[in-house]
Amino acid sequence: MRITFALPFLTMTGGIRVVFEHTRQLERLGHVVQLVVPAIRPGLPFTARGRAKLRSYLHDRLVDRPERTLAWYGLSDRAQVVDELRADKFPDADVLIATSWPTAGLVADAPARCGKKAYFLQHYEVFEPGQDAAVDATWRLPLERIVIAGWLARLARERFGVATWGPVINGVNLDQFRPEDRLENDPPVVGMMYELQPWKGVADGFEAIRLARESLPGLRVHLFGRYRLRHALRAGDRYERNPSQERIAQIYRSCDLFLSPSWSEGCQLPPMEAMASGCAVVATRVGGIPDYGIEGRTVLVAEPRDPAALAAHLVRLREDRVAREALAAAGLERIREFPWESASAALERCLVAIAAGERAPS
Repeated sequence: MRITFALPFLTMTGGIRVVFEHTRQLERLGHVVQLVVPAIRPGLPFTARGRAKLRSYLHDRLVDRPERTLAWYGLSDRAQVVDELRADKFPDADVLIATSWPTAGLVADAPARCGKKAYFLQHYEVFEPGQDAAVDATWRLPLERIVIAGWLARLARERFGVATWGPVINGVNLDQFRPEDRLENDPPVVGMMYELQPWKGVADGFEAIRLARESLPGLRVHLFGRYRLRHALRAGDRYERNPSQERIAQIYRSCDLFLSPSWSEGCQLPPMEAMASGCAVVATRVGGIPDYGIEGRTVLVAEPRDPAALAAHLVRLREDRVAREALAAAGLERIREFPWESASAALERCLVAIAAGERAPS
């Protein structure tokens, strides 16, 4: 098949990485995949929103360097950058896929030559006040919806009364994220992804670590992320900004525990990658955790916005090495059931059916 993904940007968010992984795997399955993305240019009005977009543009170009990541995935020639993302910019294809709510309307308006139209739903993308009406409207567009987590399928059915394909649970690159050559630390090191969006729960993560240190004063933290660090770290803690894909895998292997404190997620990748790297994972019950985790056996789970419960899990795993090693081993065994090859094969089955004109079964 000829498959087109409409991307809103090339910033290395988890959702963009998911599309890159599927692109790579779909091409290995024999399909021709094109990524269409708008150019983000700094000629913006001098308003608060304009300045924010300019900062985002400069961050993308100077820090994230999307060309580096595209090259790492072997997709340097797959991204077609257009001045403006419009319906007439999409190539002829068998399937055209929206990957976020700003692209959904454009895909719906695309001409028939672009193929059957799908909406790859990776989150309920209401991240700013007043955004819900615009996002909700895209869920009702005449597109075939593919979801990546069970909670998104339930949301589509219960809130919008629409059927979905999937869930196509995200995968993990088992060649990249693996437990070999792990470091053993004493005292243990807690890994955490550093984000600035409040719903990522980083403030709760820091509070959980503070509470855990009341019992475990030697606990150390290793953070990584895309943004300039805006929190104070203790001596012995570490933050790495914008690490390469190779370095991210090394960071996981240098940690004993991994903390995921989000309030909301689509189907988050970091806990999967940490499990595949041999970490014992503590996470909130959001996103993909109920799909790829088994509570109490492969991951210790707390409710969102409950740093005290997260801290209690960290303390337990620090003080009980047998429990920590058992959780890590069970997590590794479980997550090996979710390679990207299987995830993309599931997506391929959905796309083949959509290209043939079938409708979502449930």
